[in-house]
Amino acid sequence: MNDSGSDLDFDGNFNKEPWNDCKYYSDEEFKEINMVGAFSVIHFNCRSHFPNFSVIVVSETWLDNEKGSYVEIEGYELFTLNRNKKKGGGVALYVDINLRCKSSDKKTIIIDGVMECISVEIAIEGTKPIIVSCLYRTPGSCLNTFNQEVGSLFANLNKVHIVCGDFNIDLLNPHDNLQISNFITTMYSNNLLPLILKPTRITTTTATLIDNVFTNEISRQITAGLLVNDISDHLPVFSVFHQIVHYAQNPETITQKLVRHGKPEALAAHKADLSAQTWDEVFCTEDPNLAYDAFLSKVTKLYDKHCPLKPYITENKIKIKKPWITYGIVKACKKKNHLYRIYLKQRTKSAEERYKTYKNKLINIIRMNKKITIINY
Repeated sequence: MNDSGSDLDFDGNFNKEPWNDCKYYSDEEFKEINMVGAFSVIHFNCRSHFPNFSVIVVSETWLDNEKGSYVEIEGYELFTLNRNKKKGGGVALYVDINLRCKSSDKKTIIIDGVMECISVEIAIEGTKPIIVSCLYRTPGSCLNTFNQEVGSLFANLNKVHIVCGDFNIDLLNPHDNLQISNFITTMYSNNLLPLILKPTRITTTTATLIDNVFTNEISRQITAGLLVNDISDHLPVFSVFHQIVHYAQNPETITQKLVRHGKPEALAAHKADLSAQTWDEVFCTEDPNLAYDAFLSKVTKLYDKHCPLKPYITENKIKIKKPWITYGIVKACKKKNHLYRIYLKQRTKSAEERYKTYKNKLINIIRMNKKITIINY
C-alpha cells in the first residue's frame, strides 16, 4: 500500500520557487518532519483541530461569542473574530501558551460581506516579532475592495509576517481574471510570497489553490506543504520555520532514543546483500555454537549497514486516550485515508464513492463503539 503524498500531481501548480519545495504529505511522511523547537503554523478551513503546532489557524469557524468557550484547546490561547450579523465566516488563532503574544489590533479587521482578518503579535527571543494573521475572504465578494483593504492592511511591514487563510482566490488561474492578478501583485508588493504552490481543494472536476500561507520571511529554512487528510474538503496547509526557535525545550519534555528506519528500499537492499553471501564461515564450522555465532554476526552486520540506528527526538506530551478507538479502528482509519488519496489521485466518481462509503461505515462504527464504551464505563 503506497501511502505517499508525493504521487499526487495536477496539471496546474503555482510558480515553482527554488527556495520552496512545496509538496503533499501523507500522515506517515509528515511524522518524519522534525518540528521540535521550530516555529510552525497550520491552517485549515473547518471546525476541527490539529495539535502540536506553535500556531493553529482556522478560517470559516462559524462561531459566535457564546460558542468560543466550547472550542478551546488545552495548551493554547484562543483569539477569535466572529461575524456580528450574518452566520458563517469567522477566523480564529490558537497560540501555544509557551509563547508571549498579544492581539494586533492594527492588523485585525472585519468588513461585512467582504473579509475577516485577525492577527496576533508573538515575541520570540533572537528574532524580530512575528505577526501571524488569519484571513478569510467571503466567496463572491468584490475583489477590487478586497485587494484595496489587503494592500492597506499589510503595508509597511517591518516585522516577520505570516498570513494564512482561505482567500477564495484561485492562484492557479491568475491570468484569467485581472483582479486575481492584482491580488498577487498586491501581496508581492508587500513582500508577501506564497509558500503553498499546489491545489488545496480537489474534487472530481476541479483542483484549485485557494488556501495559502504567505510570508515575508523567506531567508530561513522552511518546510511547507499540504496534508493529505480528509478533515475538511480543503487540505490543511502548513509551514515549519526551522531556524525560528519556538521556545527553549525543557529537557524533561523531550526524549531521544535510537530507532531503526527499515524503509522498503533498505530492506530490499539488505535482502539482496544476504542472497549474495557464500556463508562459507558458517557451513565450514563444525561446532554449531560457533556456526550460529558466525551466522548471527554476518546478519547483524548487514542489518546495521542497511538499517542503521538513528537518533529520534520526541516530545513527552500527555496523550488523551480514547478507549473506544481500538487497534482495528486505527487500521480502518489508515485504509480510509488510503482510499482518500486514491480518490484525490484518480478524481473519478467510482473512487469517490468507494471512499465515502467506507468513511460513512467507519464513522458509524466509531460512534457505536464510543456509545458502548461509555455505557459500560
